[in-house]
Amino acid sequence: MYIQARTGEELEEELLRGSIKANTEGSEFKRKHKGGGKPLKRGYVDFEKSLMIAKSHQPWGHNPRRPRAPFLREMYDCIAPLLKKGRHYLRVFIAVKTPLDFWHGVDFFFEYEGNIVTVDVTLKPGKDFYKAKILITSNDILRNKHHRKAQEIARLLQEA
Repeated sequence: MYIQARTGEELEEELLRGSIKANTEGSEFKRKHKGGGKPLKRGYVDFEKSLMIAKSHQPWGHNPRRPRAPFLREMYDCIAPLLKKGRHYLRVFIAVKTPLDFWHGVDFFFEYEGNIVTVDVTLKPGKDFYKAKILITSNDILRNKHHRKAQEIARLLQEA
């Protein structure tokens, strides 16, 4: 796989959204929660609530069971056959520009039977500190090591 991105934001856009347009206004998080219609505040949001917000605020056109972005589809297709119950229970959610990204360092996550595995993508090959369970660097992608990361994700999804 070839990467054209030069910044972390471009990498997220290229890998996670592909040709999908973001459902945001500018670079600020100004989405509205479906329930109350009030704009979400930029204050700290705990992990569980951040997960709920990310799930309900997916980019336009993203289907958690059939991702359109080539990288996400490839990861999904690597993980699904490794799961005991198969792809029908696997979902992938994009968390970029949500509180899950801002506060918990998660760019996307997989969900399988209530188990969650969070993932961060980065251009920095030697990134030491990250909050997500799995870190995928641009070097992992260029050297096709992201398939090993997919196997690790599948193992973690089945553990709990």
